[in-house]
Amino acid sequence: MTEIKFRGKRVDNGGWVEGYYFESFTGIPYIMVLHDHILKMTEYYQVIYATIGQYTELKDKNGKEIYEGDVVVYTSENTVQSRVSFESGCFWVTFNSYKYELFRYISSGKLEVIGNIHTEVGK
Repeated sequence: MTEIKFRGKRVDNGGWVEGYYFESFTGIPYIMVLHDHILKMTEYYQVIYATIGQYTELKDKNGKEIYEGDVVVYTSENTVQSRVSFESGCFWVTFNSYKYELFRYISSGKLEVIGNIHTEVGK
């Protein structure tokens, strides 16, 4: 089953929140966090639009979820770094000036998230 969720930086405290993205009728972006399906316990957080990234449904070698906007490194003979982007219905990484579909690198066990484009890499 496809898990469609998003991550964004909260306006109120600058923290990250993961959940379902929607915009209010006035165009304000929010992430909704559903805590309990049965009790319908939810929280809504206004987020900074530029920081919103979709979950790729993939995890790095450490089991960390990979989102659009994450910075990843691929280590083999050389270590190369790229930003995860979404274009033409697919998630991409660019290594050595060539664009590749992200899922091709997951099975290698050599891809690792080291940050994202909205925070200092490695923190």
